[in-house]
Amino acid sequence: MKRKILAAALLLLLLFSGTSLAQGDIRLWIYGDYIESDVAPYIKNDRTMVPLRVISEELDKDVIWVPEYRSVVIGNTYNDFEDAVIFRIGDRNLYHADGYIMAKLDAPPEIRGDRTFVPLRAVAEALQMEIGWDGAHRTVYIGSDYRPPKYDRRQMHLRIEGKDYPILVQYQGEELYGELTAVADAFGYRLTYETAPYGGEGTAGYLTQPNGRKILAWYSVRVDGIDFSNNPETRSLIKLHGRDFISMSILADALHMYYAEDSEAGIITLTPDTRNEECPIIFHDPADTSSDYVKTPASSIKIRYQNGRYELIGMEEYGVHTIKEFQNSFYFDESGNFTLDKMNKFKGEARLLFDHNYYLLSRNEGYVFSNASG
Repeated sequence: MKRKILAAALLLLLLFSGTSLAQGDIRLWIYGDYIESDVAPYIKNDRTMVPLRVISEELDKDVIWVPEYRSVVIGNTYNDFEDAVIFRIGDRNLYHADGYIMAKLDAPPEIRGDRTFVPLRAVAEALQMEIGWDGAHRTVYIGSDYRPPKYDRRQMHLRIEGKDYPILVQYQGEELYGELTAVADAFGYRLTYETAPYGGEGTAGYLTQPNGRKILAWYSVRVDGIDFSNNPETRSLIKLHGRDFISMSILADALHMYYAEDSEAGIITLTPDTRNEECPIIFHDPADTSSDYVKTPASSIKIRYQNGRYELIGMEEYGVHTIKEFQNSFYFDESGNFTLDKMNKFKGEARLLFDHNYYLLSRNEGYVFSNASG
């Protein structure tokens, strides 16, 4: 893999050595399935911009970020990126691996909220994929077997244990960072409000499950000490017409549930996932704008879901046994390895990798202290 990254960097060295936003409920349909991205696509200059993770995971392409050139290389490692296309942040040119300009872009790639977005049509056409736009359902589709849904999302409802609940698709004219929301009392006996965490203003909502487990719903959905949210700027809980609505797919992850959308039947269902599983923790430098695809494993530390709860494993040798203890002693060196040495802690975040989504576990504000003189 290092050889591939080096090849991409050398290619960019040869190429670059010299030198009205419309938000809406855009949907992505790729080869037979609707894609629910943790960050919403958006339209810029009549082009749909999507996070790079969609390209790497849903289109099965290798994606490499070359930070020194703020460029993205998309292609296949099996042929040494001979067919690769190259996007450069803020550059309206689309480059081929051979060095020539393939096309002019109406909307160049850009970074928003530490995520890299690229124009989907330009990627699909450059890689010779069939792409289309269903304006009636505001859906961008890739593949020849696309069929419009029989139900509008605004007419769908959530079904849990045989009972139906209303769904909120948009709030104040905008879809909430790509998430459907559902009425909050579908997930607990009651919703209470307490002082907001993190020193925030106002109050935060707490859902209480029948077993007494409390779920925090504010800027994130917090379960067992883990913040299930990728966007700290957007609340996961909103109030509309006297009812509280909560982000659905994020809550499904937090409660370890299956999320299934049947657009033909007009029903979304959530069912408990009783499997015990382990999720890796990754270390991430927030200054690294390649947050979509470059992560460093945090040693052997993991979060285990077992018997209906999330718990920490792999830290016993350090005397750290709980998620809260981990968050209070969160130190990593520049290699992403856990350390108890506060003087060598590295500014960064610990994130939980769960079902292709990265959720914030903890962050520190430390810095690397070099022993080198000068």
